[in-house]
Amino acid sequence: MYSICLRYAKCKEDANDVLQEGFIRVFKNIRSLRDKSTVEAWMKRIFINTSLRFIEKRNGLKLDFVETPCDSEVFHVEVPCEYNELLCMINDLPDGFRTVFNLYVMDGYSHKEIGQKLNISEATSRSQLTRARTVLQKKIKKQNIDLVRNEYRG
Repeated sequence: MYSICLRYAKCKEDANDVLQEGFIRVFKNIRSLRDKSTVEAWMKRIFINTSLRFIEKRNGLKLDFVETPCDSEVFHVEVPCEYNELLCMINDLPDGFRTVFNLYVMDGYSHKEIGQKLNISEATSRSQLTRARTVLQKKIKKQNIDLVRNEYRG
């Protein structure tokens, strides 16, 4: 559950706050869990929702989303990148980009579900995802170019 909190929060301190709040919600609502076999999915949803509430509170009500037409092209990055480095790059994304990216790519929500959850249109969700992927693709390429330059200097 901590990894979920880290993906949505900007820093470890915020992730710890979200984690604590999430567990409080889990314990308060444990009696509402009907099927014990779904406890992990149930908890995951609580931690995602707690993370989203935390971001909204921190930003003073709403996440900042940019309404733009969506380019439906999907970007595929074929450049090697360490998992932890990628998580850091995701964490550096603006809140709107990062939140939609996490919900869609990491947590498997559809654009329709993201739109309902964040009170944005499906087109905005798609646009935020496309922009997040574009930013990540540029960062990964830059990092790997810098890595190659450093290897030749070494």
